[in-house]
Amino acid sequence: MAVSLLTRWNGRADRDAVGMALFERWQEVCREGGRTVNVRHILTRQKLGEGTKRALLECLAEAAGQLKAESGRLQVSWKELNRLRRSERSWGISGSAGVGVEVLRAVSTRTDGMIDYGVSGQSCTTVMVFRGPGSGGVLFRRTVRPE
Repeated sequence: MAVSLLTRWNGRADRDAVGMALFERWQEVCREGGRTVNVRHILTRQKLGEGTKRALLECLAEAAGQLKAESGRLQVSWKELNRLRRSERSWGISGSAGVGVEVLRAVSTRTDGMIDYGVSGQSCTTVMVFRGPGSGGVLFRRTVRPE
């Protein structure tokens, strides 16, 4: 089931993506065990050795087991684990950050229990207003109130 879930996943860290949570956990298990694959091998479609394949599948099985044990299921949406928090409220967010992760929306997090809460990075939407050639501006709001 884990292989199938990753195969169907579009490879994006969208908040509603089911697959990103498993992928992130899988990569974590691989790093902890020193069993990583050079991304260039994947991007250039180089064949992996049998030992590497076996190690990756073992890591995936371990990651799937952890996710099931923690959440009760394998199909966990990314927004359940990747969130932005302000006081007692929290919101699921897209994006990610980490070793070997390349994303447009990089959000650094700190883990609190099973959930990663955003602490820095691009966690808000930016609106650009264009009023003609050469005239653009960024609208934003900054809060300086301590909470």
